[in-house]
Amino acid sequence: MPTGEIDGYKKAGLTSIGLAHLTRSDAAYRVAANAGKTGAPKLGHTLIEEMEAVRLIVDLAHVASRCFVDAVEFCKRPRSFPTRGFRASNRCGETSPTSRPSASQKKGGDGSDFLPGYLTRTRDRSIEVVLENIRHLRRLVGDDFIALGSDFDGWVASMPRELRDVSYMPRLTDRMLREGIPIDSIRKILGGNALRVIREVCDGAPVSEGKRLI
Repeated sequence: MPTGEIDGYKKAGLTSIGLAHLTRSDAAYRVAANAGKTGAPKLGHTLIEEMEAVRLIVDLAHVASRCFVDAVEFCKRPRSFPTRGFRASNRCGETSPTSRPSASQKKGGDGSDFLPGYLTRTRDRSIEVVLENIRHLRRLVGDDFIALGSDFDGWVASMPRELRDVSYMPRLTDRMLREGIPIDSIRKILGGNALRVIREVCDGAPVSEGKRLI
């Protein structure tokens, strides 16, 4: 994406821009393409500055771990990290480094992916793999820093059996309730945290200290 055009995307109604996705971009290295050894390219820093200037959320999903850490340190506003599993507890695929909790709490949050291949090395394709990732996130960063990154865009075919599309979401809510997760925490995970970040970053809405980020 050329620099100098960010303001136009904001005016068109965008809330966030990703630095990389299925392939490497000039702004960031993708996980599989870089193995996490190199920080964000200079253009990535430039784009982050421009996005923050016009109040767009910096989306760091799919970004290689070293590049991710570099971008988080460079960000001044909350950023998002909507879809990822964790290397802890034998997670695989495009996973997040286990050293990220403090970064998540200071400058953004983590979205629990629904794609089993990102969450487990086993053949388990049940809702349990999503719940276990949510449990892990709660232990690492707490309820104020979690959202959902479902990949309900029609492109991913291998969703958990009990979470095939958005119509199955009440099943996830029911499972969290049965696990004893407080209702207020479930509200945050299901969308409250994400909405708070959107309002803070995109609208400049003030929020109380300690409740700032996903």
